[in-house]
Amino acid sequence: MNWNTDYGVVSLFVLCVLLFYNRIRKDLPLRKNKVFDYLLITVTAAVILDILPSFAEKHPEMIPASITYFFVIALYMVVVAIPVLFGLMAVSLTGRLGVIEKSTTRFAAACFVFFELCIVTSPFTGFVFLYSAETGYRINTGFYIINVLEGILVILSSIYISFYKDTTTIIHRSAIYIYTAATLLTCFLQAFKFAGYPIICAGFSFSIFILFITVQAHDSFRDQKTGIFSMDGLNELQKEYLSDGIGYSLLLFTFTDYKLVRNSYGDEIMKPFLRNISGFITHDVCGKGVIPFYIHSGRFALMKKGFYDFSEEKAAIDNAFLNPWEIGGNRFQFSPTYAYISSDVEISGVEEATPLIDNALQDAVRSGPFSFISVDEEMLYEIKHEGKIRRSLDRAIENDELEVWFQPIWCPEADRISSAEALVRIQDEELGTIYPDEFIKVAEANGSIVKLGRQVFKKICAFISTTDIKRMGIDYLEVNLSPIQCLSDSLADEFIEIRKSYGVDPGLINLEITETAASDSTVVMENMLKLSRDGFSFSLDDYGTGFSNLMNMLSLPLSIIKIDKSIVWSYFDRSFALNAAVGNGEVSVLNEVRRENNILEDLIPMFQTRGLKVICEGVETHEMLRVLEEMGCDYMQGFFFSKPIPTDDFIEYVKAKNRRA
Repeated sequence: MNWNTDYGVVSLFVLCVLLFYNRIRKDLPLRKNKVFDYLLITVTAAVILDILPSFAEKHPEMIPASITYFFVIALYMVVVAIPVLFGLMAVSLTGRLGVIEKSTTRFAAACFVFFELCIVTSPFTGFVFLYSAETGYRINTGFYIINVLEGILVILSSIYISFYKDTTTIIHRSAIYIYTAATLLTCFLQAFKFAGYPIICAGFSFSIFILFITVQAHDSFRDQKTGIFSMDGLNELQKEYLSDGIGYSLLLFTFTDYKLVRNSYGDEIMKPFLRNISGFITHDVCGKGVIPFYIHSGRFALMKKGFYDFSEEKAAIDNAFLNPWEIGGNRFQFSPTYAYISSDVEISGVEEATPLIDNALQDAVRSGPFSFISVDEEMLYEIKHEGKIRRSLDRAIENDELEVWFQPIWCPEADRISSAEALVRIQDEELGTIYPDEFIKVAEANGSIVKLGRQVFKKICAFISTTDIKRMGIDYLEVNLSPIQCLSDSLADEFIEIRKSYGVDPGLINLEITETAASDSTVVMENMLKLSRDGFSFSLDDYGTGFSNLMNMLSLPLSIIKIDKSIVWSYFDRSFALNAAVGNGEVSVLNEVRRENNILEDLIPMFQTRGLKVICEGVETHEMLRVLEEMGCDYMQGFFFSKPIPTDDFIEYVKAKNRRA
């Protein structure tokens, strides 16, 4: 049989271009990229081997029949590997190549071995093809059987990627479907329509070209600003290494001056710097096997498989930044600072690695220019602990398991517990009781704080609707709002709708905002005014811990100011010093302590003259109670009265306390 090699020559040209481009672009060493490389090389080999037998048949005087026979066997041995590699490509796009089921692996291996055995034994059995000097090359029954089985394997690959569509993109699935359709069509045409044309390999070439432009050519793991790999690429490579049990080392670095320069000159002037430093890292810093990544905000990472200390890379970066860098006609001095994560640090997943990288770089910046910190087990423990808190928080919100506790607030004038602050607790089998100072920052970081706040508000409304708090002597309950909640456009409407659904009087709820939230008065004001018109009241929580403008703060519709315990404790600590100075006759110390001691004494009347009630937090002794009463403090809160307690305990405590009062 004489073959027309036109299709093969064109296919070979296209494949050589792809091979060259794929070589110079240097992809991440991910499984899907490795499989694609193998697939591209295999298809290229198949096209070459498809052309050689035709050439040999046309020039028998140059190439012996035995060599031609070898070319044909080699061709089919390579061709049958293509559907298997294609199947691996489909699986790799789902992200499951590292955890592929053993049954799937055995099935693919069995198909491959069967195909190869049929081909290797064909010179003796004639099952796949026959060849002789007189008749030339002729296909036989096995050829059609193998084509059918290869088609089935390709179809199964498409079914597999469809089954795991949640972990793949529509572009990736479309590429696999096109590959499947092209392969099946060319196999059919080769077998039944165009026996003299090697269009199977042409079909493979077309299919792999589609795979390249839809899957490989998209730089989803490459940062467009710098041209090097992105944080997404770093996470993906870490995920594969960790799932395969492969250790790796990371050198993280940023610049202590980066934010200052960016804030002063803008992002546009930083783009050429980032591009230049990325090129410098790629060509002049990274040794063999070291991969550069751009994280964000002037942060970079170098990664290498196994243990590596990056001493040469660090020295090169240090030397490059001993002198200023010229950007857009300006000269800037940048000072690098480093964090190192060794392969000995036992990271269990990307969910630990990402916050670990962020925390390590933050510590490096705090350590100053040209500093070098090494991540230790203590830092890793903190990250793991935070991960446990995050999972516990997500579980508590999902299962509606957040607990509302209350800390009583004492009113000296009424001589009773007149209100209470609602506080949230999470119960975890491993961690025990988790307090807000641990999980609130996690909720704010992962965006669940709004859902958490909404759920807590519902619980408080449910409590008020089923408990006669007025009869207990409770005038209202304090409910905390986070700064992120306050910035939600729907906050007021949601809270009004919730309290109406429970039939709760809004006058029974006082919403606490922080100085941080109050500082953004333009955004917060709309929510506060709408809620105030509905009947809610507001208090400013932890006054003295923020940096809000006092006049702006007083312009908000506030009813109560809660003075933070740090100010209260500072006053009483200095009071002890004042008494000691009086006893010892130390006039200079006495005057200094008196000057520092006036803050709390001045704050209470200042707020009261503006029609605001004052709560002093952190009251822990009877002496503090007595002195604050003399100052005219309206309300007091602290461990002297009670720690935060569960709802049932709170009800019993208030009933007993107010009955005695």
